[in-house]
Amino acid sequence: MAEVQGSGKASCVSGVQQGLQCRHGSQGINARSKLQFMMANGALVRVLVHTDVTKYLLFKAVDGSFVYKQGKIYKVPSNDVEAVKSTLMGLFEKRRARNFFIFVQSYDEEDSRTHEGMDLRTISTKELFSKYGLDDNTIDFVGHSLALHRDDRFLLEPALDTVKRVKLYAESMARFQGGSPYIYPLYGLGELPQAFARLSAVHGGTYMLGKPDCKVEFDEMGQVRGVTSEGETARAKKVVCDPSYLPNKVYVLIRRAHLTKMCSSLLST
Repeated sequence: MAEVQGSGKASCVSGVQQGLQCRHGSQGINARSKLQFMMANGALVRVLVHTDVTKYLLFKAVDGSFVYKQGKIYKVPSNDVEAVKSTLMGLFEKRRARNFFIFVQSYDEEDSRTHEGMDLRTISTKELFSKYGLDDNTIDFVGHSLALHRDDRFLLEPALDTVKRVKLYAESMARFQGGSPYIYPLYGLGELPQAFARLSAVHGGTYMLGKPDCKVEFDEMGQVRGVTSEGETARAKKVVCDPSYLPNKVYVLIRRAHLTKMCSSLLST
């Protein structure tokens, strides 16, 4: 299994990997598997490990990650040997990139000694790259192949987000010592809710799947008391749900140009 990412002007590649879809976008070719991947050290995987849901899941690591550049496909290096042999960068550019990666790996938001005199919350990503003398090709590689940004707006945004993304990529790569930082459930994403259902059953929980027209019920004091569907009510002291189930109890919070749906009642006695 492999992932292919594209940048620059390019025509569609055929025969890259059976099962991959290929489509054009503003960044040229963007071919990716129908499966949805997870970062091996991402928040979702950490939640799965913390809750012991992984006892009911089998994962497979993605063998490699590739980039399409100037008519050729290159493997994103996954170890020191591949990095030395890779032709994505020249020798001197590799040295500059290495200094940048050392900074990223050692960076700790809470430890000012690792900041090298920079406040990544205020300086732009472009300014950070300039400090290490990275050329346009390396910036494109880091921004899109490692930090996984969809466009170039990140260059004008605070550098902290990009540094965290690159750091996550490196940590995910190291977690399972694979050829890429990506993993996926062996039998598809549908295994995730099934695994939670199995874990819930072990602790006495009950799952009711495919129930239509679910309605959250409240008592005369306005406290939640359960969920009703098809004339049956499952009683509970707490309900966790999507905001769409509570259209009369949801408000929109506007902060920093982002809309966040907040469920004002969620939902406890």
